[in-house]
Amino acid sequence: MAHGALEESGEAFEKAVRLAPNQAEVRNHYGLYLLRVNRVPEAIEQFEAARTDYTYRNPSMILNNLGQALMMDGQTDEAIARLSEAISRSPNLCQPRINRGRAWQEANNAEQALKDYEAAIRLCEASDVSLYYTGSLLIEMGRSSEGCGHLDQARALNPDSDMADRANDLFIRECD
Repeated sequence: MAHGALEESGEAFEKAVRLAPNQAEVRNHYGLYLLRVNRVPEAIEQFEAARTDYTYRNPSMILNNLGQALMMDGQTDEAIARLSEAISRSPNLCQPRINRGRAWQEANNAEQALKDYEAAIRLCEASDVSLYYTGSLLIEMGRSSEGCGHLDQARALNPDSDMADRANDLFIRECD
């Protein structure tokens, strides 16, 4: 999958699920593949199945992936619930906070979204992703000066990343 061989990856994941139907790691990775090929309802099924393996060492990542899939499926309230569960299990993970912030934003709750984005900045030592989402939300909230500062940091932090490009585009439109 990492090399872009999506058809072969799908076949390999299907075989892996047949061979190890109760292993969360297999189901979680298959779910990520399904998200990548935009088969969201099937991904949700895989993440739900992965949750039943209580021996898996990192259930917070499964919950994060499930929350992301639910958000992509338009199930915002369920997404927030699963992402909140991921955060309660592993409070120092950044990705569930960013994803929950995005879900709060989808639910038109900018204040809650901002809290999650700012927590992600503290936890992740200001990743370009957390800085971008925080900056764009602050601009939406009419706090352009703060937002532009975050966008400027995001575009400088990792200049070759997709997120830096997005931050740069928004910075040019809103801050120059």
